[in-house]
Amino acid sequence: MKLRHRLCGRLPSLVFALILFGVIVMPRATAIGQEEMSRPEKQFIKQLQTEIEKVSTNIDRSRGPQAQRAYEGVLKRLQNAPPNSSPLFKKELDTELKRLADFQKKLGELGIEVDAPNAPSGDMNTSSTEISFKDAIAPILVAKCGNCHVRRSRGEFGMANYQSLAQSGMVVPGDPVSSRLIQVIDTGSMPQGNLTVSADELTKLRNWISAGAKNDAANDESLLGLVADDRGTNRPAEPLQVKQADGTQTVSFAREIAPIIASECRGCHVEANRPRGGLNMDSFTTFLRGGDSGALIVPGKSAESLLVKKLSGTADGNRMPAQRPPLPQNQVDLIKRWIDEGAPFDGTTPTLPLKTIAATAKASVSSHEELSTERKKVAEENWDKALPNIPNNHIDRDEFRVFSSLSDERLTAVTDKAEQLVEKIKRQLGLSKNEPLVKGKLTLYVFERRYDFNELSTMVEGYPLPKETKSMWKNSVVDVYVAIAMDRTVDFTAIEPELCRVMTAASVSAWAQGIPVWFADGAGYSTSERLFPKSDEVKLWKQGAESSLAKVTNVDDFAGGKLSRELTGLAGFQLVSAMRTQEANFKRLTAELSKGTEFSTAFSTAFKRDIESWLAGMINTRAGGR
Repeated sequence: MKLRHRLCGRLPSLVFALILFGVIVMPRATAIGQEEMSRPEKQFIKQLQTEIEKVSTNIDRSRGPQAQRAYEGVLKRLQNAPPNSSPLFKKELDTELKRLADFQKKLGELGIEVDAPNAPSGDMNTSSTEISFKDAIAPILVAKCGNCHVRRSRGEFGMANYQSLAQSGMVVPGDPVSSRLIQVIDTGSMPQGNLTVSADELTKLRNWISAGAKNDAANDESLLGLVADDRGTNRPAEPLQVKQADGTQTVSFAREIAPIIASECRGCHVEANRPRGGLNMDSFTTFLRGGDSGALIVPGKSAESLLVKKLSGTADGNRMPAQRPPLPQNQVDLIKRWIDEGAPFDGTTPTLPLKTIAATAKASVSSHEELSTERKKVAEENWDKALPNIPNNHIDRDEFRVFSSLSDERLTAVTDKAEQLVEKIKRQLGLSKNEPLVKGKLTLYVFERRYDFNELSTMVEGYPLPKETKSMWKNSVVDVYVAIAMDRTVDFTAIEPELCRVMTAASVSAWAQGIPVWFADGAGYSTSERLFPKSDEVKLWKQGAESSLAKVTNVDDFAGGKLSRELTGLAGFQLVSAMRTQEANFKRLTAELSKGTEFSTAFSTAFKRDIESWLAGMINTRAGGR
């Protein structure tokens, strides 16, 4: 009774307060909603907070030098804040700057002098004039990334020209924060050696990506080194066009010519810091471009080709290869016959390194057992490169090979579970029990420490992984593997959905040429969803996938691998799920792919339409619903 009297007595005041709340507070809430940060801004703040936590941890543990490096890394990151910052972003940034100011004082107390943190200037992230790829960006990439990624394709990332850079997925047009190229430079993991990317250079790269990562060079296939600095006075304006083999030739470039060049020209023209005579022969594309003395070959005319003259010792200068025995006459004759047949290309991608093209061709004609033996050697080399001081336990099974530092008992348990998983994946994809999931076996790395997992990526692939990444897969034909970080405190069943996803994706990608990453990843997500429908992780994937396809605005960018890997994979999840609504057709597709049928051909056979129009229809339908 007393309570009711109290409420009645205060009712006018409560009503007045609620009116004020409706008039004042509600509009304020709406305003905050309107200030929501963009995706790049959210990612930037998240990454900045992670970096600042490293400073804090090292200061708390009195690790002065480590704290200084972490602090200076944060200052470098601040120079690359997203452009057109929202009010909420600026507020979050101000909070982090205050934390940094406190850490500057604490570092001073440790006797370490560092620059004060400053908010990034407005003109640092925007540009009144468009950044030129030809004049500003190509020279940076050649100077700082040339040895590993322009002249070679270390970690399977090559950018011999703009086209290969755009298709690598390392650059997300309009989104520098999500661009892996910026991330690896930002974290200091690239470039390696004594090279560094200056703050001004990094700003140019960010601004170029923010403006859409456009190319103003002659064309997308012009070699990056020549775009940046055309030193070859006798080079043709553009390289010879790649002529595809039609099956009538008697000599295979991939199987017979590429291995000779990759082996005999190494050091001077293949994987060379400074290719002699401006002649870069790392890839078929660069091979066709020639050097300072002009084009290397004249298709159809071996007698007029500089390459043949150099190998035969009839051209000016030294016989090639320099300081090595002359090539056996049967190899010279082979090269001559290939040129006389028009110098066609029968590999997968002309921008790939010649050694990769040669190894891929060899793998295609190797038996399951032969390829398995080669893959085991590669796995052992990878382990020694990443974890030289940690002995590896490994177990061979019919379908895969596990490398791990787990105890014998735990390793056996993981291997048994993985073997059961392979059989389930096969059933889901409609594959025969008697055929291997992957020709030459799948390599599976299982780590109990995330540090070891990250070392594999850093040392073998050439870049560290984002902190939230728990697994990865790779297919270079010669090497097909998955790696996963497994918390030692949890049972193996906790990682089964994730392992199923990457095992499926890696396996599907290895079946045939031209299988796009979005399809391989989509098949991985979809298969794991069917096998583990109640998993919390699968539920999160589905939530992300629901909106991902709607974010794809350009079919060519999506199909060409120019969007972020996460977005591409989750959009692929939606697309493959749509395919699987016609299960018979989907099983027909996987059956064709597992036989080695090229992807677009297999899709047309299974669904009675071309993949390009199907993709355009799916993506445009989502666009129309936005």
